[in-house]
Amino acid sequence: LDRLRDGSVDLAIGGYSQRAGDLHTEHLVDETLVGVVRTGAPVSRPGLGRFAALDHVVVSRRGRARGPIDDLLAGHGLERRVVAVVPSFSAAIALVAQSDAVTVAPRRFVSVLGGFAAFRVPLDLPVVDVVQMWHERADADAASAWLRGRVSAVARRLR
Repeated sequence: LDRLRDGSVDLAIGGYSQRAGDLHTEHLVDETLVGVVRTGAPVSRPGLGRFAALDHVVVSRRGRARGPIDDLLAGHGLERRVVAVVPSFSAAIALVAQSDAVTVAPRRFVSVLGGFAAFRVPLDLPVVDVVQMWHERADADAASAWLRGRVSAVARRLR
């Protein structure tokens, strides 16, 4: 979000929980998170204990190994084994493709990829409100408005 403010990024798309007066947002889609393993991995529909025991690749833009999934697991007296923290779902999927590790990723993202098995994570994960976000200085910019309009049109087709 700091990059939106300093002008080095024009548009951010994701599940941002932070909102601020100088940043505008538009809802795009509601997204469900699923567990992902490579096709042929030794586990494809783990129970809660097995899910926690797997090697996990965590996605965090801030480089944090712990997040909401860990809090939910802790409520069951469980802890997951994190083997890597990466900044994007693409990077997580690349690691999962070459290992027996698991990651959690948006259902729509996984649905367009081959070579992976998606499964329901055995936790009550929240639905993610995916938004596009831009700084107020870009609100009236014609090029920015055009780009946001294209992103909105794609999102409408996904709903």
